[in-house]
Amino acid sequence: MLQPASVLRGLCSLLLVPVSLAAGPALPAGAAPEGITLRYSTTGRGGLDTATARDPVGVPEKAGVSHARLYWWADLPEAGGIATIGFRSPGASGYTQISGELEPGEGGYQATADVTEQVKSGGNGQYEAVAGQWTLVVAYTHDAAPYRQILLADGLAADAELTLDHQGTATVGWIGYGDQAATVNGQPVDQGGSVPIVAGSRFHVAGSGNGRGLIGALYAAVDLPAPDLTVEVSAAAERYPSLGDPVIPGVLIAFTYKIKAGPGADLIGLSLLAPIPQGTTLVSGPGQVEWGQMWVPLGRMAAGAATELTMTVRAGEESGGSSVRGTAAVIYAPAYLPDFSRTAIGWSPAIRITPAANLALHSRLDVTDAWRYTVKISNAGPSAASDIVLREAVHTVLGQPEPVPGCTFTEQLLTCQVGALAKGASVELVLTLRPQAPVPPGTKVPNAASVAAATLDPDPGDNAVVTAVTH
Repeated sequence: MLQPASVLRGLCSLLLVPVSLAAGPALPAGAAPEGITLRYSTTGRGGLDTATARDPVGVPEKAGVSHARLYWWADLPEAGGIATIGFRSPGASGYTQISGELEPGEGGYQATADVTEQVKSGGNGQYEAVAGQWTLVVAYTHDAAPYRQILLADGLAADAELTLDHQGTATVGWIGYGDQAATVNGQPVDQGGSVPIVAGSRFHVAGSGNGRGLIGALYAAVDLPAPDLTVEVSAAAERYPSLGDPVIPGVLIAFTYKIKAGPGADLIGLSLLAPIPQGTTLVSGPGQVEWGQMWVPLGRMAAGAATELTMTVRAGEESGGSSVRGTAAVIYAPAYLPDFSRTAIGWSPAIRITPAANLALHSRLDVTDAWRYTVKISNAGPSAASDIVLREAVHTVLGQPEPVPGCTFTEQLLTCQVGALAKGASVELVLTLRPQAPVPPGTKVPNAASVAAATLDPDPGDNAVVTAVTH
């Protein structure tokens, strides 16, 4: 008696992405006595559907057929060790003759044929085969599916076994003729049953009862944990709390990358790619620099494990006014599917680099025919200074200064709009005063000057000069 349809139908929700297709290679020693061989093996996203004379093919929308195989029982052998069957796709006007492989058994033969192309073109619907007993097994791909390993072995044997490579939950079944009994690691399991397994578990099916039960195919679908990894990026920079906590050009910024594997699967092939932010230069890091980014091979990471790395950069002198953000991409693959590369991305909050100009003020006095204060304003950078204003308090004994371009004089305070000053540049202003009356000998004449700009000055200690001259 053929027993596949209800069991395979129960697995219609299984999903997979084909990785390899093996037709004919023998299973490991002990796994396939009496002719059972591995027919199809795949790991990834996708599903499995079955069809019979009563059940149509019904794969999900947007799924792609990756493998389809037809099994039927042939009572009589044919010349050349092959079997043929009439096979019709949904909506087809007639039958197509399909040739299959034969496996001899007591009282007849199991035949099997690859009908992948026919099912790809035929799509969903009711298929027909000119045989008393037949089953169509369809594997398909689907991007929204979980990860699973799918194994399908066939032949014709009284005893068969599969070794299951991965830890997870296995759903198992078989196509049988007569009576069979199945176990996983020695524990009985029913057709379509699900059981937790560890890597290396053994799924075994054998004839039972009158001893004439045969296995035509067996299969297992192992639910695998989804590969998962996160990368968090944080940034810490040198700041100036006394000036409002800004970040200015020239300071160090440390980007920390916290990488954590999800609890489900071990990961392999990990590599961190961290671009060096524009406007900064690398100071230190754990990897090598290629094409403007730091590359750090991390290798393998166990499920649930975590690691942390730090890259330090210096904000460039020209970075004032820009924002700096650390980003990272971690490439990885699940250990059970090395060719399936994935990428996790993370980024830090943006850090604004405040323009900063270190202004300095110097003043000298020359008293000959007049009182002349020469004031020099210089900018050590790293940024250009804008909207510079010079203020100088003049003692009343000196009277009113001669006009200075860009300056106004009110209530003994000279205010000069100096404008902008590039990094490394300087400017001098000369304040000339001719007292209306001679300054009495011994008179103490103070003078105070200061400079300020709209641009942040990280070192304002040299922005003012106070002098007192005794005449």
